[in-house]
Amino acid sequence: MKIKPMTPTERLKYLISRYNELKLIREKEKINPSPDHKGKIKVIKIELNRLGYEIALATGKIAREEYLEKKKKLFDVE
Repeated sequence: MKIKPMTPTERLKYLISRYNELKLIREKEKINPSPDHKGKIKVIKIELNRLGYEIALATGKIAREEYLEKKKKLFDVE
């Protein structure tokens, strides 16, 4: 089975949906704590920080590609 590579916009959409899922899980955990509440909240916090960082990188990558494309169109006269 081959895994299809994701475009930067698809990756950004995936990361944002994953981030929102974890935020929802965190809210449910705050309302109805599980026996291992502290550990679960700590893991969710770490994962949310990681996803936030990856979202920032993905957004920067998309912006950079758009900038280079715009710059190329501006200076590419045929």
